[in-house]
Amino acid sequence: LWLEHRGTIYRKSFGKRAVLPASEPNSEDTIYDAASLTKVLATAPAIVLLAERGKIQIDNAVTNYIPEFSGEGRERVTVRHLLTHTSGLRSGLSLANGWSGSAKAIELACVEKLRHAPGTEMLYSDINFILLGEIAARVSGQRLEQFVAKEIYQPLRMTDTGYLPDAAKVVRIAPTENHKSDGLLRGRVHDPTARRMGGVAGHAGVFTTASDLARYARMMLRGGELGRGLVIQLERRHAVAGGLFLLRHALHALRNAPDVFGNLRVAFNTGGEVAAVRVPMEYPSGFLDEVIEYPL
Repeated sequence: LWLEHRGTIYRKSFGKRAVLPASEPNSEDTIYDAASLTKVLATAPAIVLLAERGKIQIDNAVTNYIPEFSGEGRERVTVRHLLTHTSGLRSGLSLANGWSGSAKAIELACVEKLRHAPGTEMLYSDINFILLGEIAARVSGQRLEQFVAKEIYQPLRMTDTGYLPDAAKVVRIAPTENHKSDGLLRGRVHDPTARRMGGVAGHAGVFTTASDLARYARMMLRGGELGRGLVIQLERRHAVAGGLFLLRHALHALRNAPDVFGNLRVAFNTGGEVAAVRVPMEYPSGFLDEVIEYPL
C-alpha cells in the first residue's frame, strides 16, 4: 500500500508475496507483474513522447507506420483510435494454432477484421496496444523495452520497473500462477499473449514496485516533470497536469459516441471546446453525480 498527500507518504506491505512453492511474507520492495498497467506505464507514454518529438502524428492512419495493416477498412484506423480503444478491433488475439513470437503477433493483428467502424464504439482491446507497441518500436528504431527503459524509467529512477526482469530480482517478484504447462510464473509475464510474444508487448509485460509506480504517478500529476528531468510534456494548447493529454484524446474520440462508458457520461459544449464528464460517485447518502470539466 502506498498513500501520498502533500509530501507525506504512508506505505506498508500486507499479506504474503507467495504461497507456492513456499510461503513468503510480502515486503515493500516486492516486484509485481503490472499486467495491463503496461499500457499506461510503457506504451502510451512512448507514443506521447514520439508525438511530442514530431515523429508520430496522432491522427495519422496506422498504415503510415505499419503499412501491412491495410485492407478491409483498416486504412481508416488512426493512432488516436488505438489509444482510445475506438479502432473497431476485438479485445484480443486468438491463441489458437500454437503461434509464437512478436512478428507472428503483429502479422495476426494486421489481418484482424474490424468489428465496427473506427471512432463509433469503444471496446477495450489488447490488439490496439500491441499495434501501438510495434509503432513505438518501428518509429524509435529501438525495441520497446529498450526505448521505455532509456526514455522513461531511467530518467525517473524507476530502478525496479521494466520488461524481462533479470534473474537477480526474481526472489522479490510475486508469482502470479502455477501454470499447468508453463510452471510457476515468477518473473515471466502472466498474460498468455505477451508470453507468446517473448515477454515484451505493448499491452502487457512490465514489472514494477509500489514505490516505482508512485514515482510515475507523481510525475504525471506534476505535468510530466519529476526532479530535474522533464519526461513528458503534458500539454495541448495550454499546460495541464496529470494524464489529461491522453484523456483529451479519449474525449475527442467520444464526440460521436458519448455513452460508450455506460454510467459515465460525456457532454460537449456548443463549440466543442469543453468536455463535461459526469461520473456517478457513491456517498453514504447514496449516489450523486460529480461533474468534472476539461478544456479541450
